[in-house]
Amino acid sequence: MFLIFLVYLTPFSADKVAIIKQGNTRLIHLIKNVVIENDRVEIRCNEAVMNEAEAWVRLKGDVKIIEVNARISARNALYYFKKKTGYLNKDVMLEKGDKTITADSLFYDGQQEIVEMFSNVIINDKKNNLKAYGAYGYYNLRDDTGYLNENPHLEVLRENAPPIFVSARAFHIVADSSLFYGYDSVFANIDSITISCDTFSYFLKREIGAMINPVVTEKDNFLKGVRGRFKLFHKKLDYFEVEDGRSRYYNEAGSKNIVEGESITIRFKNGKASIIEVKGSPHGVLTLKKKSEDAGD
Repeated sequence: MFLIFLVYLTPFSADKVAIIKQGNTRLIHLIKNVVIENDRVEIRCNEAVMNEAEAWVRLKGDVKIIEVNARISARNALYYFKKKTGYLNKDVMLEKGDKTITADSLFYDGQQEIVEMFSNVIINDKKNNLKAYGAYGYYNLRDDTGYLNENPHLEVLRENAPPIFVSARAFHIVADSSLFYGYDSVFANIDSITISCDTFSYFLKREIGAMINPVVTEKDNFLKGVRGRFKLFHKKLDYFEVEDGRSRYYNEAGSKNIVEGESITIRFKNGKASIIEVKGSPHGVLTLKKKSEDAGD
């Protein structure tokens, strides 16, 4: 009778089933080829211990939790049927659409559709060609937004070009809008260009970025301002622009130029700086390169 009551509440199958009594508690031990179904959830694993009175199950070995909108795999898990929540660890992977999240351990809330990730977190967003890394993360699967902190960094993947690399103290990812924000001590690398700034935002599909207090460097050249914008065209740099800017650059003859203005724009051609435009009270200094003295002098 007891077994029929359990099966009615939570259908399951396994190669071997044992009922264990611990005080007033009865546990069902399922071994090999375990399949458990409850509401809209299907669970598969190698071994499970289920307490149906308290509506939880402990899972072990090749764990898979399959829902309508997501699929999670791990080595071990603890799942609560009524709350639709799970704690998973070791080789955790969550898959939803074009997005994959991996971590050492993960908390999953199926009702709210949120996940909290711990240690060695990687978010792979194939739709936006974005990979994000961190030691801790939070993601809302329903809104398609997430956060990363504890030494996080991002890679924007580009065909036939190295990825754009960005690190910061924290990131906010808005995947549905193909957008991310980096906050505090931001460092970015785009081809030969290095950027440091306070905040950094980038529209992945439009290839447009914005910065607060940027300093842009390339070899001995630099460009800085209170705010900045940049754009890529077909994955290559198109321009950098700053407000209340100052720039230092060396021409082909080796002369040093320092220019200032309300706005400074550097335009690129084939990935290399080709034109500098200064607007709004422009002024500057040109320092000519000294000629080398003859060896006999």
